[in-house]
Amino acid sequence: LSVRPGERFLDLGSGVGRAVVAWTLLYPKCTGLGIEIRPSLHEVAVATAAHLSSEEQARVEFQCGDIFDSNWTSGSVLLLNSTGFDIGLMERAGDKLQAVASGTRVITLSQSLPQEHCKDFDLVSNSLFRMTWGNATVFVYERR
Repeated sequence: LSVRPGERFLDLGSGVGRAVVAWTLLYPKCTGLGIEIRPSLHEVAVATAAHLSSEEQARVEFQCGDIFDSNWTSGSVLLLNSTGFDIGLMERAGDKLQAVASGTRVITLSQSLPQEHCKDFDLVSNSLFRMTWGNATVFVYERR
């Protein structure tokens, strides 16, 4: 991903916060935000972050809410956990992505971005990875 200092990671559908916490630990000059709609998963993420150092906690944020009601433009790297998305949700995601800045990287799981909604995104890579819940193809895009 060629992560640069000051970048912000948005995990859209962050579950228990693993990716946000990992980002924070791997990139000490960056910040992370996880957004999760299910309160029980959000609470686990918040509890996990409480075990981080005070410096790390200052760079982590978790919100409980609908990803489609949030501002995606604040992120430079977006993880869209789209495994369970139907075509309607993927199209909504494509619409939201139209507002992100050039150079923004978008990572989707199991599904590629809908081409008709994301013509300004280049596919950088796609690879199969083992996840805690099974295998998933990870697609990495960059906004032109």
